[in-house]
Amino acid sequence: MRLKPRSIFTLLLIVILGFGLLTAASWPLRASILVLTIGSLCWLLAVVQLFLELKPHHEAVSSGMDIELAEDQELARNPLQALDIWLWMIGCIIAIKLFGLYVTIPIWTFFYSFLHGARWWLALILALVCVGFLWGFFDYILHVPIVDAVFPIEEWIRG
Repeated sequence: MRLKPRSIFTLLLIVILGFGLLTAASWPLRASILVLTIGSLCWLLAVVQLFLELKPHHEAVSSGMDIELAEDQELARNPLQALDIWLWMIGCIIAIKLFGLYVTIPIWTFFYSFLHGARWWLALILALVCVGFLWGFFDYILHVPIVDAVFPIEEWIRG
């Protein structure tokens, strides 16, 4: 078992998340539910990640990159792929500001997944899962009133 820098980072993340969970446990339930829900999931995933990193396995010769390129990929094209992802994210943020969360997220999910190789039915299923998650988690479980801001652009036009 060899301790790598990323394993140290994962261990540090586990400690910080654990401290945050212990702190949030003393809060009132309404104030701590989101921190405890998401923090517990993140803590569990970090623990699993640490076990995977420390598990002995046969390592292939690495080129020093965390992400290996496939044989058909060119190194010069990767910065353009990163720019593509950034443009999609910036477009999503602008669309959320203009049209609201409930309208933007399913449409963004559908087009992003469809234009990046998913079949149309899979992209549609992903968009519907996003709608279910937004409604089910935020409205039904957490009672966060996101529905009031479906079309914020109307408020801007009215002044």
